[in-house]
Amino acid sequence: MVPIPAFIGSFLMAEDVLQFFGDEFIEGSLVLIILLCCSIFRALQELFSKILVAVGLAKFSYYSSIYSGILNIVLNYIFIINYGLIGAAIATVLSVLINFVLCYIYFVIKTELFISFKMILVNIYTSLIMVFILLILKMF
Repeated sequence: MVPIPAFIGSFLMAEDVLQFFGDEFIEGSLVLIILLCCSIFRALQELFSKILVAVGLAKFSYYSSIYSGILNIVLNYIFIINYGLIGAAIATVLSVLINFVLCYIYFVIKTELFISFKMILVNIYTSLIMVFILLILKMF
């Protein structure tokens, strides 16, 4: 689960990463952080989507993508009007989260298997260690 440490590291270093491209990009750090949330849900959604296809349930992956795509269009319309670029980022994260939840629900209902999320917790713990190290390095 590379997206978890990438998210946490980028969360801490968002302004530094964007400053690499120029000072005018620093104001986009909040949008970057919001969209990085998307990477975590997208990785999980992709995993369950591929499993659904592998076990012959591709139509459920397809339906999930269609529903979340329509949701993304509707949410973008609503959120961009009210919140601009940040609204677009939030709409994207919400639609990807819904896509992941739908794929996971389809997976559990159709296969009657439950996935342990212990490995994700291990990733979070190791990412927190990385945060500690990055904070120390950032002080110097």
